[in-house]
Amino acid sequence: MEFKLNTMGNYVSTPAELSAFPSYDGRAPADVTRKRKREDEYFKSLPPGYRFCPYDDELIRHYLKPKVFEEPVPLNQIFDVNIYRYNPESLADYGEKEWYFFTPRERKYRNGSRPNRAAADGYWKATGADKPVVDKMDNTHIGFKKSLVFYKGKPPNGDKSNWIMHEYRVANPPVQIKTSENDMRLDNWVLCRMHKKIDKPKTGTQAEDLNLIRSSTESTSLLDDHEPIEMPSMEVIIDPADEMSNEIIDPAVYDKILHDQSQIEPLASCDPSGSIDAADLMFLQHFNLIDMPNAFG
Repeated sequence: MEFKLNTMGNYVSTPAELSAFPSYDGRAPADVTRKRKREDEYFKSLPPGYRFCPYDDELIRHYLKPKVFEEPVPLNQIFDVNIYRYNPESLADYGEKEWYFFTPRERKYRNGSRPNRAAADGYWKATGADKPVVDKMDNTHIGFKKSLVFYKGKPPNGDKSNWIMHEYRVANPPVQIKTSENDMRLDNWVLCRMHKKIDKPKTGTQAEDLNLIRSSTESTSLLDDHEPIEMPSMEVIIDPADEMSNEIIDPAVYDKILHDQSQIEPLASCDPSGSIDAADLMFLQHFNLIDMPNAFG
């Protein structure tokens, strides 16, 4: 987009935008041209890394409030553009990651105070309530901040974009006097900071999770393919005539059995179908409750 200077020393877009500034006659006064040239030279002279990025309260206190009350404005990189005549992409030809604009607002309804948010082939939609902006120097309320998102298409079925805008307006602005019955101007100036949200590339977390799931699946598959080790069937023979079957276990013998059990590794079987491990086998053998020759067929 091409920009030219208006009589206040700020850039405006051409040619359609010039109609919003009746005082502009197509030629920038020499002092205004020199002023903007000094501003451009000033910002170009700054060392790498310096940017025009004021805080919220600084934007209102040092730039928007003087603009609204027609007072001198410090050197800046804010353009006078009616942003509601353009898509955000058309306004992003100048700047780096953020773009700043002074813009007027129009009424949506003739006798209302609601702003018209239609813009070119889309519209701006507010994402929440106004947030008060407090001057950090004296802790006073100096303005409001509203967040908006650009949608392409007609409301309410527009497609959400990644364009974000923060709109600043001063507290207690001068009263806007209607020049005619058809005057739709809501206010002369608000300040807008615009940027495009960039979707961050996906990290390797998802890939790592996928590999973990795949590895777990393969491990489970290996376990599923492994046939469980089955113990041979064991025949336990208990002789009713044997006095040992009704004998009370001596505590010392029982402690020895428990000690021996802790020293013996169980057989490689976790089959709950009735198999017994080595400790149980030793216990049965101790009390002659098992026929060892026939135990394993």
